[in-house]
Amino acid sequence: MRQIIIGAWSVFVACSAAFGESGVDRLARTDWTIQCRGCHGAEGENSRNDVPVLAGEVAKFLSVEGGRAFLIQVPGVANAPLSDKRLADLTNWMLVTFDAAHMPDDFMPYQASEVGKLRKIALSVEVNAVRRHLRTAIER
Repeated sequence: MRQIIIGAWSVFVACSAAFGESGVDRLARTDWTIQCRGCHGAEGENSRNDVPVLAGEVAKFLSVEGGRAFLIQVPGVANAPLSDKRLADLTNWMLVTFDAAHMPDDFMPYQASEVGKLRKIALSVEVNAVRRHLRTAIER
C-alpha cells in the first residue's frame, strides 16, 4: 500500500508541475485525490444520492448564513486525516477549482485557525437536515 501511495504521489507531483501549479495547489490536488475524489468524482461531479455534487454548486454555500461553517463541519471534511492548514488549503482549492463562478467577491480564504475551530463541531446525524436548510436558503 505504501508503495502505491508513494507511486501515486510521484505521478501527481510530476503532472502538477507540468500544469504549473504552486506547491500548495499541488498538495491540495493530491489531498483531494486521496481523501475526496473516490466519493465526489474526479471533477466533483458525482451525483450519487448520498454524495453531493460539488461542481458548480459548492461555493453557493458561501452565500448563506452558516454555509461557510457547514463546508468544514460535514463529517467527511471535519474528520479528514489532514492538519487544519492542509484542510484549509484543500477547501480553498476545491472552491476555486470546482465552483469559481459562484465565489463571492469578498471571499476570505479559510485559515488553519478557523478550520481548527469549526471541525471540532462536526455534524453527524443532522448533516442532511442542515444541508437541506442551507439549500433552501441558497435557492431563495
